[in-house]
Amino acid sequence: MELILISDDKLKIMLSEEDMQRYHISGDELDYSKLSTRTVLKSILSDAKDLTGFDTEGKRFFVQLFTSAHGGCELFITKGEQENFDIGLNNESPKKENGRTYQSLYSFDSFYNLILSCRRLFALKKEIDSTAYSDISGKYFLMLKHSSVSPYTRLDKFTFVLEYGKRENIESFERYINEYSNWICKNAVSTLGVL
Repeated sequence: MELILISDDKLKIMLSEEDMQRYHISGDELDYSKLSTRTVLKSILSDAKDLTGFDTEGKRFFVQLFTSAHGGCELFITKGEQENFDIGLNNESPKKENGRTYQSLYSFDSFYNLILSCRRLFALKKEIDSTAYSDISGKYFLMLKHSSVSPYTRLDKFTFVLEYGKRENIESFERYINEYSNWICKNAVSTLGVL
């Protein structure tokens, strides 16, 4: 297990395939709604606390999980209130009646990178509420809206968007987009994803 203390509130945990076996977990089976996942996560965080001093005891925290092709995974643990997190897309179909709606915003240096991201999202065969914008400096933006009922979200199938652009803080960019950008299209994933 490798640990990188990114800040007082954020920790990166890298688990090798051997670590996954030691904790008796699989990236495909982790589900925070299951007691077994919460127990394993508490054990990992306890070990991490002993090594780094990163303490989540009695605090709310957000978990991002990225599985590795080599059998391991990376966990990003962020302490804070759940309402402050943009938790990304959920692997499961959103349960709109019980869930909250979240927004993610990505910026791209070229229209081509925006299209590549939309193609990859479109290939997932999921209905994603999305809008594309451009600004006067030549940047492009993709806003994704999604619902989730869980504070534990697996993002490994959606991290590819970061190969083409970068995630932006939705609150600081929302006014910018409204004032300085041009609307390209609604349903951007299905519209641009077929180009």
